[in-house]
Amino acid sequence: MAQNVTNKYFLSLLRCALRGEKPEKAPQGVDFNLILALARQQSVVELIAYAIPKIEPAIDPELVSKLERLKRAGIAREVNQDIELSALKDAFEGAGLDYMLLKGSVLKHLYPTPDMRSMCDIDILIRESDANRADKLMDALGYGDKKVSDHDVGYVKPPYVNVELHHSLTQYDFGKRAYEYFKDIWELSQRKADTHSYALRDEDFYLYHIDHMAKHYATGGCGVRPFCDIYVYLNAHPSMDLEYLEAGLDKIGLREFEAHMRALALKWLDGGEGDELSEQIEAYILTGGSFGTTERGALSLILRKGSKNKKISRLRLFWYKLFLPYRHMRVVYPSLKKVPFLLPFYWVHRIFRTLIFRRGKIKENLSVEDKQAQVNKLGEHFSSIGLTEF
Repeated sequence: MAQNVTNKYFLSLLRCALRGEKPEKAPQGVDFNLILALARQQSVVELIAYAIPKIEPAIDPELVSKLERLKRAGIAREVNQDIELSALKDAFEGAGLDYMLLKGSVLKHLYPTPDMRSMCDIDILIRESDANRADKLMDALGYGDKKVSDHDVGYVKPPYVNVELHHSLTQYDFGKRAYEYFKDIWELSQRKADTHSYALRDEDFYLYHIDHMAKHYATGGCGVRPFCDIYVYLNAHPSMDLEYLEAGLDKIGLREFEAHMRALALKWLDGGEGDELSEQIEAYILTGGSFGTTERGALSLILRKGSKNKKISRLRLFWYKLFLPYRHMRVVYPSLKKVPFLLPFYWVHRIFRTLIFRRGKIKENLSVEDKQAQVNKLGEHFSSIGLTEF
């Protein structure tokens, strides 16, 4: 019961921060240490830091002071990222490279203050044909620790700046219909006059946000931040072409999913009623952190990559449990974010740590019958919200 009261108050703090409202007095049973832990897990510390100091009567001054320090750190990080982004844009313009800002670097300017919307990476789309030139440019700007995937290249410049240069918006393995829709992304976008900067039309940016949210939801969890993004984006763009938007949602196969996510966003942040699945989705989100849990990620991977009848072999389960993908390994090992190229060594470390310290868990974790039931339950949940494309 205490956890439920705390969760509800946590969500009300997000609403107050986004709407500039004064929070209600904390109900009996609210644990502010749990709220801070939940905010960290969900990557929204900067948001609640704007709401908690307004609570009356004032709560623990030590916690308020800690939040103030975290807020100042968030502002410093956002300013540093903004300075680096300006330098990147100038460099791209000077080199004649076409580029498009994605995700948080666009969304943060729709929040009451941009530091409320923290971001791990600066995401920029470039033309695939410009990848080699862009790589040399990033090297000249002092970015290192390069991590290459099939659709982007990640770069790091300590202490705050991680940049991902994408050459495609989506991946074929994560939603074939969305991949087809965004395949010719440069034709869907518009170039800003006298620049090399491109931007999606409002409706397509929202479609991309929903598709990206669906990918994270399907691979372990997406956290509450994308719901905040939905809320601020819809408020900032009240005149979107609904016919175009609905047609786009149909094309990428996410109309039902978007409806459920939007209903929950408006329930949390705008006093909406939600829908028949809102409580189920809320439980999934609040127990998953901003990137999902490693356990849920492994189950999702089995569901998506398993055989047609989704039966799990002990060998397949063993493989998935040992070699978690990077996005889940960086939850287990936060330091991996700074040295992503060392992922294989972290796998080895995790294997030995498990063998030495958690041998009793190995048999339990490889219980095929138990995992089969969990995979089936996860599949049923995805189907119930229209998440069938992943």
